[in-house]
Amino acid sequence: REESLALYRDAGDRQGEARALCSLGHVFFSLGACEIARQHHEEALAICRSIDDYVGECRPLRGLAMALEKQGKRTEARELYEQCVAACRSVHDRLGEARALENLGCLCQTLTENRRAQTAFEQSLAICRDIGDRRGESRVLCRLGLVFCLSTQFDSARECYEHADILCRSSADARGNDVLHGLLDELATGLQFTGQVHNE
Repeated sequence: REESLALYRDAGDRQGEARALCSLGHVFFSLGACEIARQHHEEALAICRSIDDYVGECRPLRGLAMALEKQGKRTEARELYEQCVAACRSVHDRLGEARALENLGCLCQTLTENRRAQTAFEQSLAICRDIGDRRGESRVLCRLGLVFCLSTQFDSARECYEHADILCRSSADARGNDVLHGLLDELATGLQFTGQVHNE
């Protein structure tokens, strides 16, 4: 990917350069090198804004927010997630909007802003259903269910768990998703602790 970045730079392809920087940023983020990831996403974002690439701007905004959140800079991350949601809406990037809303909801939940988290997850869930993103729907249902658990809305939490579990069982794409299974287990544990669900 670094070779691709060099090729785009040599060719003067600014859009390609921004995309390559984003890809590298995600690689560094996955390796835990959040500062390097942040730098790559910042550079990509600056390029997109300099050439008025409004579609391309969405991806580095989200990547930068994720890196900042990981570094503990939650206020800055929240602002960037909100910018990303707005940017995705402006270019009708529904999947990007759903992902940014999901990220925003997770951050609000970390900040114990459960009502704001619930709103973000519900908006993300509606988009996932609208565009047929079953994996995203399952994942966001679990996250929303956990918020309902924390808010002692146990009937709603159980309903989220049941729907997510059905989606997971019926979707080959979702069955092998470790993140989704981890969320399902976490929600099931929360419901079992409150006596709202029983082991099969």
